[in-house]
Amino acid sequence: PEGSNQDFSNELTAVEVKSSKATKPSVNIASELQLDWTKFDSLYLLVIHLDELSNGSETLRKLIEEIKAKFDNQQYLLGLFEEKLDRVGIPNGEEKHYDDFGFIIRSKRAYLVRDGFPALTNDIINNDAIHNVKYQIDLTACEPFAAVLEDVISEMI
Repeated sequence: PEGSNQDFSNELTAVEVKSSKATKPSVNIASELQLDWTKFDSLYLLVIHLDELSNGSETLRKLIEEIKAKFDNQQYLLGLFEEKLDRVGIPNGEEKHYDDFGFIIRSKRAYLVRDGFPALTNDIINNDAIHNVKYQIDLTACEPFAAVLEDVISEMI
């Protein structure tokens, strides 16, 4: 919600997270900057495949409530989390409206985005002339770039 090109980053490493229905072997990339690995020592694409369930037990509401409960005695962190939810369009108390559909996580895959990865960068598209590029990546083409999820998390923290 901070408006950066990647979802998570520290000084040297960044992670772009995408979710997709489990039956869909592709992800949408919102700009030519999301997977521009040239600015980092390491850039990862994390893909979470989900199945959507009508009236499923694992809902966005439940997930938000579980995260808030973890901040029970940490008001600063709870406030920060609520502020970020508000920035993405879920004001405090409005998570109750996100209970209609549940989900099941089918898989989590991580990929190291580097030279040869199927992605566009500013250098490739000539950023002075072409802007606001949106595209899809077929995930089967990413398999040679598979990374170990636990290693990605360790590198980020």
